[in-house]
Amino acid sequence: MYPGAFGFIDGETTDNWTWFMTQLHKAIGDLPVLAVSSDACKGLENAIKKVFPMAEHRECFRHLMNNFNKKFGGDVFSKMYAAARAYRQEVFQYFSSQLLKLVLMCW
Repeated sequence: MYPGAFGFIDGETTDNWTWFMTQLHKAIGDLPVLAVSSDACKGLENAIKKVFPMAEHRECFRHLMNNFNKKFGGDVFSKMYAAARAYRQEVFQYFSSQLLKLVLMCW
């Protein structure tokens, strides 16, 4: 199940995100397993830790890709996407090493 939730707030502050996460907690309760995917917003990260301390918080792949492309450019997408989709360890390691080489070239 992938629940979705939305709210209207005046800004993305820690207080507003805490309010939102508290309302979400009231709606869904304490789940044994919860993962939250976001755009790495610090206020949201702090709110998740406070309201759902056992939840996993991950940056969504699209935002991660956008940040990598801004910083490194080049052919990051094909290597990162292939690594993320890999279901065999050796395929993941191959594309991860290609990605690392590309990143190291940019530094």
